Amino acid sequence: MGYSLNGSAHCHSVSSQVFTVAVPFSNNPPAVAALAIMAGERPPRPAHPQFTNQLWVLMQRCWNHDPLLRPEVTEVFKVLTGW
Repeated sequence: MGYSLNGSAHCHSVSSQVFTVAVPFSNNPPAVAALAIMAGERPPRPAHPQFTNQLWVLMQRCWNHDPLLRPEVTEVFKVLTGW
């Protein structure tokens, strides 16, 4: 199976980890974390001076329950690199 830059971004946990150095929901057992995510819970906004409103909006889009509504990897790249 190949990878494509056109697929939806699976950046939900990575985007949070980059700024918090913590895996989202890591204080819960995996099954509890999965149930929380399926119920719509999301990690809080990281309290980091470089975590801009633009990054917060992007992270929330990455956490969208519907993969078709998540941003494409190319869009994530552009936001993260300032392109």
